[in-house]
Amino acid sequence: MTDEAVNKRLAQLGAHLQNSQDAALALSAMVGALMLSRSVADPDLSDRLLDETRASLLRFAEANLPES
Repeated sequence: MTDEAVNKRLAQLGAHLQNSQDAALALSAMVGALMLSRSVADPDLSDRLLDETRASLLRFAEANLPES
């Protein structure tokens, strides 16, 4: 990924979260979960990594939505 692509994705996430730190955390968690899920041989573990990261990020996002 180029700097431009990462910055664009951070801006997209940041539009839905309270601050840029939250966007960086979310993007890093998603990329990390994807990389780990692809690196393991066990398909159940791969699914668990993705499912639990998704669930955690959804809870995090709901708790950290910008105030309207």
